[in-house]
Amino acid sequence: MQKKKAIIFLILAVAVSGLSIAGNLAGWFANANVDNELPGAKEEYQRICDRIKNDSSISLDASITLYDGEAPDEIKEQTTCRYIRRQDKYYSQFSYLQVFCNGKLVVQLDTVNQVIVVSPVATEHKRVKGPMRQLTFDMLFNEQADFRIAGKVIQKNDNEREISCQSDFNPEIKTFDITYDPATYQVKRATIQWWKEGVAAETAAASQVWISHIDYRQLPAVNMDIEEEISKIITIKKDQIEPALKYQDYQLHVSNPEQ
Repeated sequence: MQKKKAIIFLILAVAVSGLSIAGNLAGWFANANVDNELPGAKEEYQRICDRIKNDSSISLDASITLYDGEAPDEIKEQTTCRYIRRQDKYYSQFSYLQVFCNGKLVVQLDTVNQVIVVSPVATEHKRVKGPMRQLTFDMLFNEQADFRIAGKVIQKNDNEREISCQSDFNPEIKTFDITYDPATYQVKRATIQWWKEGVAAETAAASQVWISHIDYRQLPAVNMDIEEEISKIITIKKDQIEPALKYQDYQLHVSNPEQ
């Protein structure tokens, strides 16, 4: 479960534009004490978003290390992930979970549980309405919202800044920090502290957390043929989606675009 949650925040840190499964971090920034000489958390977060959105091509990998807050010198788990994007197409891989997007469809492949999930990419005229609607950036930073993220910008050195945040929207998270280059707004590292009990208990000690450290590495551009990769997973004939031959034994779940 910790791994599944970690990927949400991992992809958020590197793809805040909402191209993948980062939606679970949606929250609202509240006022926080910030050094007057530094930009606010909202402004810096926006610049990170803009950097990702404006990059037509992204290729990176990340190493993820899990520690026990009660024994911080002991490594509990290690894994890696990969993220590639070109224009509106992207690919992400985290352990046995892979996601392919061709700009119209998102295809998720789980090779352990043998599940394929296919869903349409949300467009402006097909936004979900109601409490699960996709939130705009202005809504994320609405100070009148019921749930908020309190953020603070810290200058770590000449080449690094950090946004340190606490989120009412994610009670299972104690804190999450994003370290980035203030000259380029590229994300370098992220640290997430998860409450072991799922939420902060009144009696919980500060050390009763899992700590995920994520280090990112920018890579040369990769020309992946997303359409070809998707065709290896599913086939589409007369608007009917079926698993490809290699995945005939997999469960297939197709999302209704009108839902």
